[in-house]
Amino acid sequence: MLEKMKNILFKPTDELGRWSRFLLTQIRIWRQCFRLLQTNRAFTQAAALAYHTLFGIVPLAIVMLMVFQMFPAYRDLGHKIRYFAYEQFNLDQIKYPVPEEQLDQTAPLDPDENPPSIAITDKIDEMVERYMSKVSTGAITIVGAAVVIWAAVGLLMTIERAFNMIWHIRVKRSLIHRIVYYSWILMFGPILLALGIYLSTQYLMRGGIESWFWGYMRPIFPFLVMMALLFFLYTMMPNTKVSPLAALWGAFIATLLWTAAKYGFQLYLSKVIPYQTIYGILGVIPLSVFWIYVMWVIVLFGLQLTYATQNFHSLDEAELKRLRRSDICFMANDQTIIGIMEYVLNAFEQKNERPVTAEAVSARLDIPADFSEKLLDRMVKAGLLCHTNEPTSGYVPSTDGAHISLADIYDAVAQVSFAQPLEAENPKAAVIFQQVRDLLSGHTLKDVLNPWKKESTTPSAPPEVLEDPDEPMV
Repeated sequence: MLEKMKNILFKPTDELGRWSRFLLTQIRIWRQCFRLLQTNRAFTQAAALAYHTLFGIVPLAIVMLMVFQMFPAYRDLGHKIRYFAYEQFNLDQIKYPVPEEQLDQTAPLDPDENPPSIAITDKIDEMVERYMSKVSTGAITIVGAAVVIWAAVGLLMTIERAFNMIWHIRVKRSLIHRIVYYSWILMFGPILLALGIYLSTQYLMRGGIESWFWGYMRPIFPFLVMMALLFFLYTMMPNTKVSPLAALWGAFIATLLWTAAKYGFQLYLSKVIPYQTIYGILGVIPLSVFWIYVMWVIVLFGLQLTYATQNFHSLDEAELKRLRRSDICFMANDQTIIGIMEYVLNAFEQKNERPVTAEAVSARLDIPADFSEKLLDRMVKAGLLCHTNEPTSGYVPSTDGAHISLADIYDAVAQVSFAQPLEAENPKAAVIFQQVRDLLSGHTLKDVLNPWKKESTTPSAPPEVLEDPDEPMV
């Protein structure tokens, strides 16, 4: 029965219908997606992106309008794109009450009406228009314009780092490639979006299309534009080749979630909690940050779904391999721990005291990654290693190898392997094991250290024994 369930989950056969196979495949993909969201710290990445968005949204809007300033005939399209973005991102729904000193004291207020308020988009427009007017009059220097462009580019760099983390990409684009990619996004992204809005407001309104076609397309058009924007991000930002079909599926699901979240947020603002009456103007800050955070969670979920869709075969194979090996790799002897300690100590000394990750230990010793992580955590509890986040997350020796005896490692293995004392039941065996421990206590990890010159991502070949036994193995 168990084997049959495994075959259904991991190897759906042709006996199942097409929709049944699609459903089972999606279950597998989404299961991997939720697991990877936790592994890749997607929620932490969304929080970081929300923080950077607060500082980059105004410079990004300025750069977008600067693009259309170069084409005077299409300046109005820049404003349309800005208002369209406000509507899609629900920023026009976030408002705060007008300060009392700005109220018209002569006009009486109706107690049955809501107090006057200002949308956060009005303040963004005010800052953007003030900057653009200074650009037109020459009050902004080249240095000032470069700072604004750099702020917008900084937001794109943060997005790229988060996307690369989702895709497990550690190789960054070169400076030339970044300039080309970011210029393409900042220049042609708004132009393509403007083209879509222009077509929707001009050509689709002609020839009676309004009556039978545009009436159906009007509510769908924002959905399609948002989906196209996410597809554009999912294919362009990661520093790797992304399958268009996988990106399209991820963008479709993310847009569905985005639409649902947008209507839910509108309901929250209008019906559930009147945040203006509770927090006043201070409520704008946490509310804006929270909504931007939710948007980035949805965007990263769609990206993670894109990754899982494109790589679900290899993800399933890796999981099956892990399940198969977990039955035979559930124990570790003292030689395994000595090998791990030797590798961590060598890497710590050879790499200028940089920590070692569980993935590097797994690749070096050819053991499953989750198993190596459990062993490393056990060794931290035993006091043999320390976990650190500086300068990167990983493991370092708790002390010098000369102060770690092999008996300490022997005892640590005994603690986690539920070793039973043999003094009462088998005294002879107890004497033998005690002699083994006494022998190990006379040697330190430094004594058996096998120095290496270069780290390899694959298991190293067995060391070659030299003719002189007193010389260390290399």
